[in-house]
Amino acid sequence: MLPALLLVLSLCSDARSSESTSKTIQYRVWEEQPTGTRVGRLVDDLRQRDEGGPLEDFQVVEHGKALPFSISTREGVVTTQGRLDREELCSGSDLCEMAFSVLYRKGGAVNCLRVRVEVMDLNDHSPSFPSALQEVEISETAGLRMRIPLDRAVDPDAGPNSLQTYSLSVNQHFALDVTGGAKQAELVVIKELDREVQATFDLMLVAWDKGNPPRSGSTLVRVNIQDSNDNSPVFEDSTPTVALSEDTARGTIIINLKATDPDQGANGQVEYSISKHTSPLVKKLFFVDPETGAVSINAPLDYEVQPSYEVIVQARDRGPNAIPTHCKLYVKLRDVNDNAPRIHMNWAPANSPVATVLEGAKEDTFIALVMVSDADARENGKVRAHIQQGSGPFRLKHIQGDSYIIVTNGTLDREKETHYNITVIAQDYGDPPLFFVKHLLVHVLDENDNAPVFSNSLYKASFKENNVAGYRALKVEAYDVDLEFSGRVSYSIRNLNEVEMSTIPFSIHQTSGVISVQKPLDFEESRSYTLMVEAIDQGYPPLTSTASVQIDIQDVNDNYPVIKEPKPRNGVAFLSVPVNTDKGEIVTELGNETEDGSTPLPINRSVAEGFVGFLASTIKAEDPDSGVNGQLSYLITDENPNGLFLLDEATGQLFVNTTNATELIGKTFKVNIAVSDMGTP
Repeated sequence: MLPALLLVLSLCSDARSSESTSKTIQYRVWEEQPTGTRVGRLVDDLRQRDEGGPLEDFQVVEHGKALPFSISTREGVVTTQGRLDREELCSGSDLCEMAFSVLYRKGGAVNCLRVRVEVMDLNDHSPSFPSALQEVEISETAGLRMRIPLDRAVDPDAGPNSLQTYSLSVNQHFALDVTGGAKQAELVVIKELDREVQATFDLMLVAWDKGNPPRSGSTLVRVNIQDSNDNSPVFEDSTPTVALSEDTARGTIIINLKATDPDQGANGQVEYSISKHTSPLVKKLFFVDPETGAVSINAPLDYEVQPSYEVIVQARDRGPNAIPTHCKLYVKLRDVNDNAPRIHMNWAPANSPVATVLEGAKEDTFIALVMVSDADARENGKVRAHIQQGSGPFRLKHIQGDSYIIVTNGTLDREKETHYNITVIAQDYGDPPLFFVKHLLVHVLDENDNAPVFSNSLYKASFKENNVAGYRALKVEAYDVDLEFSGRVSYSIRNLNEVEMSTIPFSIHQTSGVISVQKPLDFEESRSYTLMVEAIDQGYPPLTSTASVQIDIQDVNDNYPVIKEPKPRNGVAFLSVPVNTDKGEIVTELGNETEDGSTPLPINRSVAEGFVGFLASTIKAEDPDSGVNGQLSYLITDENPNGLFLLDEATGQLFVNTTNATELIGKTFKVNIAVSDMGTP
């Protein structure tokens, strides 16, 4: 129950302390927890920071290697993806902290959040030695305080759980000394040795950590006492230090070590080698010339892998029972700007091949998360980033550390620019500086920001009356430059002056814009129609525009003239004409004017010439047609004995010849009169 209890307490404590750190949330979890262990819930922590509104669509941003955590999309629950092994995640580091970024939506806008999870160490490893037995040799004449290095123990745990110290079994001749941060154990001679008294010593060396409870590991150290070889070689400098650039060429001699032995012959001839107590990695990187003691580079060095090394070089003479002397060479590397910066980008949604943004997005709208890194150290590893000019209305906004976000820096219009290619440049502070360039393709998503536009503001059509039902009168067209639903246009006829739509004899096709006539139209009923057509797109919210349509009806000669006066019965009209013989006059100006003042059609002048008579009556007829279709002509067709009557073709005035007026009194005459319009037919 201890790990679970500590986790809960740690989370509560960390939640309080994280309130002061804007946009960064910190969690802690013990290693060795099972898969699915809950680490934290981002929604709760964001709420504690007074972030209101809907928080959703949480997405973890992986930078480089995969993270051992997963995040739920809905509430941002952080859980372990597998068994956490701190030693595997953070080998050689006391603090094991996994930092990553999370994208989430707040009120529809994308935001960036930094999450740090500390994986706390459990004391799940014991210190261990390379072998259960290590043998060392020493001359019986070795002086007091002489030191002999021993194999190191290794404990991958961190902090107090890592290797802390050594202990040595009690004996009279040797003491134990632990030197350096690397915890190097050394035997120290504290009493004279005599091979004839005791040739070997078996000492138990125990390595300890300070975990709770502490763990340990042991190895048997067998000290073999060699017969006297009067002198051992002595290094001029037993702890030299060399500083060199990490790009030092292979084969370069970095130092010439010198050890001397005052003995004669083979007892005074010195040979050099790298001690067996040196780590395998160091043995691969460095070479010691056995004759000269020159130390050279044997393989490429890399400051970013390890900035310093400890090379244990031993010197021994070639005489019998030779006892080696050791020198600790410290090699410190200087960083060289040999790594260019790197740029890693993430955007939402994660499955999109490109970054996207709405054309109506406000300024400072999130586009992408940009993280820069450089494996070099100090100034060589410091990186600054910027967006190249000409990349569009965007800017790079620094948020923390090596993290930036790309945000909008102006207005976007998809109809003018559908996509942008943003160029991000990262540059370190090395001398000379190194660069890295990365491109981000941004697609501008359409918004319904354009209303449909008609090709004309006024459409006109004209056709003859008595059309067939369904007649296609004209077609209107409107275009919308938006995409998909926002660009799909439908048409309708708007209601004008609260007229019932069912009484309008026109309909419009919803998608084609064709206006059809629903029934035959009558010119005599209405000579023209004015419509208001509306185009509406299917965006959200929908946008509309209107255009006027004027339809003129052309007259067809579809009405016969109708005689109104004298009113006929069964096709016969009776007139009683008073005869005035004193006032007869010659009718020569017939057809000059009509009752309504309009100019009539001319009469037959050859008939009217010399005609003397008086106006008996006026024939009045009507024709509802228009133009020549409604213009009337009056004619006497037959039974006009002796030219007794004269009819004005234009006005319908009927005159009686008064030449023999007295002979007409009391008589009845039948005259056939026809009224015809001027239409075709």
